[in-house]
Amino acid sequence: MDVRVGGSWRFVAENRQGTGYVFRGQYLEVDPPKRLVQTMENGWMAGAEWTETMQFEDLDGTRTRFTQTSVFATSELRDMVLQTAETGANYNFSRLDQLLAQRSYSNG
Repeated sequence: MDVRVGGSWRFVAENRQGTGYVFRGQYLEVDPPKRLVQTMENGWMAGAEWTETMQFEDLDGTRTRFTQTSVFATSELRDMVLQTAETGANYNFSRLDQLLAQRSYSNG
């Protein structure tokens, strides 16, 4: 991850069967700690790219509201991504919730 405007990122996620899924993109906007905008493309849908905006809102010094918005060029691309990614995204956010519940984070 080269987290700067124009920098790129890439990661591989593996399912329980060991199949790897490649994701990649480029950072369009970096405004820590509030906002991150990037392109997103997955390896099994080559050439299909969309934009994701992630916003982080400090609620009370101990909690953060995270909002992620994805914008697609067509409704067909959106539907195709939703069909393939919804299960994985829900699983990943569930795992993140579990991890955060185990940790104690402070503002200092």
